[in-house]
Amino acid sequence: MEGTLGCEALDERSAGGLDTPPLLLPLVLAVVAALLGAAVWGLMAIYADMQYGVIAWGIGGLVGSAFVKGGGYGKRQAIIAALLAVLSIGLGRYIIYEKVCWDHTASVMAEQDGHLDLWRQEAEAWRALGEDPADEEVERFAIQHDYDVEDAADFRQNHAPRLLSWFTDKPTSSADLSAEERGQSRVLLWSLMHRTFPFTQYLAQGLSVLDFLFAGLGLATAFGIVKRRTVELEAAARVAVA
Repeated sequence: MEGTLGCEALDERSAGGLDTPPLLLPLVLAVVAALLGAAVWGLMAIYADMQYGVIAWGIGGLVGSAFVKGGGYGKRQAIIAALLAVLSIGLGRYIIYEKVCWDHTASVMAEQDGHLDLWRQEAEAWRALGEDPADEEVERFAIQHDYDVEDAADFRQNHAPRLLSWFTDKPTSSADLSAEERGQSRVLLWSLMHRTFPFTQYLAQGLSVLDFLFAGLGLATAFGIVKRRTVELEAAARVAVA
């Protein structure tokens, strides 16, 4: 009778007769594993051009194993492990997305170099008008070179300084531009890319059925590893009580 009551008390204390599992160490190890998995996936995409969805499956195994390594078990921690795996997979995808944005920005900057000859010629044409061209000449120049300005004063204020700077410096590539100009170009292109092609759109266009399958396998694997450890510990606890 006493043995039966003892078992009942043990079962009331925690499901399966187990004490409350530690949380801090398993969580820290799992977070580190999640960050490591996302970083490895991102680096593989950047330096090896590898974006295999099966890596998501491996991330799930890494996160689940880290939870168990830290002494974690139980249904709640299995769920936490699965959520961390999903977040890690998402972070890995975001790193790849940022690489796409960077590549596009670099491509546009390279295209900009191809337009520099035209812009230098435009600067030389502006300088040929003299130190203080008449308003009619300024307006004619703006029309000929497709500037959208209200009047000559608008052109002098917003475009003439840049043309004079380009005439003086004669840049042959974006590397010849001032640090401020290069920085402004990068920021504008980067922000434009994120606005016109947000992360959600990248996911919608770039993910396949296999990607979802492997992400689901990663989630299930993280959950399953912690769950399997829980079952093993519960079995050992029942044997010990018996």
